[in-house]
Amino acid sequence: MQSVIWPSFYQCYSTYLASWLEPAWCSATYFSKYEDFTDWGECGSGDLPAASERKLFRAWFGLGELLAILLQTDKIIECRPAIRNDWNSYSRAMGTAQHNPAQFGVTVEEIRPLITTIATVDAQVMAGNGLRNCYEQSYGELDDDKKFAARMRAAIIEIYNQWERAAVSDMPDKYRLMVIVSLFVFFQLHFAISDNKLGRIIWKSHKKIMAFHMIGDILWIPCEFLMREVPAIVNAVDKKSVQLVRHVRETLMVEQSDGMLEEAVSYVPSAEEWQSKMRAEVRRQEPRDAAASLAVAELMLKGARIADVMCSLLRIVLNSYTGPIRMSKAKAYKMFTVIENIKAISHTFAESRRVLLECCQMACLQWRCHSLALIDRARLSARESGDLHRAAAFHIAIQCLLGSGSAGNRAPTSNSLLCVDPRGCTELMVDGFGHLSELGLTWAKFTHNFATFFSESRCRLAVCGVALEIAQYKHFTMAVSDCIRYVKKSKINIQVDRFRAEMVELIKKGFLFPLCAAIENDLRILSHQHLVIDERDKPSEEQLEFYKEILIDPEIRLLGVVINISGSCCV
Repeated sequence: MQSVIWPSFYQCYSTYLASWLEPAWCSATYFSKYEDFTDWGECGSGDLPAASERKLFRAWFGLGELLAILLQTDKIIECRPAIRNDWNSYSRAMGTAQHNPAQFGVTVEEIRPLITTIATVDAQVMAGNGLRNCYEQSYGELDDDKKFAARMRAAIIEIYNQWERAAVSDMPDKYRLMVIVSLFVFFQLHFAISDNKLGRIIWKSHKKIMAFHMIGDILWIPCEFLMREVPAIVNAVDKKSVQLVRHVRETLMVEQSDGMLEEAVSYVPSAEEWQSKMRAEVRRQEPRDAAASLAVAELMLKGARIADVMCSLLRIVLNSYTGPIRMSKAKAYKMFTVIENIKAISHTFAESRRVLLECCQMACLQWRCHSLALIDRARLSARESGDLHRAAAFHIAIQCLLGSGSAGNRAPTSNSLLCVDPRGCTELMVDGFGHLSELGLTWAKFTHNFATFFSESRCRLAVCGVALEIAQYKHFTMAVSDCIRYVKKSKINIQVDRFRAEMVELIKKGFLFPLCAAIENDLRILSHQHLVIDERDKPSEEQLEFYKEILIDPEIRLLGVVINISGSCCV
């Protein structure tokens, strides 16, 4: 679903931003650290680790991703009995076909490979034991290789530490946690190692995120999964946390929903402060140098991150309900306050896209120049010392940075820098390149907001409870327009028209009719000025200001539908 308020810019520049704005993501965070590594010349050929000393964190993480896919597949099969029932019907039908293959126009030899494949899929996938099959099978000499097991243990700890550090200032990465838990279970059960210390480290993840929805309404509790697959871990951790995990399913829906909604609301002041700073930057008349452009790029990404976190929290809150939602007017108003601020940030991006694009181009060039300068000094140092291997690796990295900045160029850059690892600097730079690929997801998530689609009653409460401010109603209608665009994905036109008609009627009843009644009351007061009027019947200054603004701009837009304050509606 494309963003409602950012159609042309997002469509035309999304690819461009993904390749050119990405370096700005790392500029402020990483470049300040690069400056400490200026003594490249002091690193000799002995600093290049041997093949057996490579940590291969990305290879371990890739293994974890494969195991996580099996984990998700097992969980889906476990929670969706219909999949298993349909598969059983299919396999029985195919089993019957082998008794009379001529009926299907095939021979016994032709149908036998299919029957064998069905039996294999049934045993390895549809039984829901894909992850278990991985750690129960033998891998030859690796099963008894203690050095290999030690490297895997070190990689799990390092990946977990990186995840924990990132979760301090951001939403915990649910996918990475699945990778870590999958690797840990594989390590514990395949190598038959009772590592209580490692178990306690992974168990601490419940302090960052206790449970989350893996896919749709499928709730996954990492520590509950650990207790089932590695029962011995219960004896290594404190009993209080074990009891908490065992009862989390019963209490999660209420406690997590309320807590995360409050956390999302706590970001509202940060969002408003960001909008003020961004408006000040857009109005700035003085030319910006490279440092100022870097600051604007960092500010821009900060706004995207704020909106992304708010949207993620709100999505978790909405997914915690599996049936009809009953909530108070205050809670619905809090939800729409969060949604309105997300749309306000998106609207700010749309209004200031030219300034942002200019600043980000400057920031990207600045970041690239600094990176080239550092790598070039390292290349010259390696060439003077006669280390042709390191010099060639740095040369490849320079050539890639001089290219278009696409994902295809980032990969060889990362690989080239990994060939030389003086004092950990290149690992830091490669981590920076890794973050670049995540930027596109951030743009997409915070500009696509269709949370309101899941509850018409919540919309009704919000329409009646929003304060009298023009900006808030614009952001509200932007969010509802996102819902309409989302519903348009349906091939049933009746459903789309019905939803849009419901939203139009909702705004009429919840906003336009009360507004007309308030204006009529104001006119009645003006026409009876000779009488004594109760002060409570008089409109407040806020209401009068709102009436003036709505008369200046009387139209409300809902994705192709224009609602006028008179109550008429036209396409």
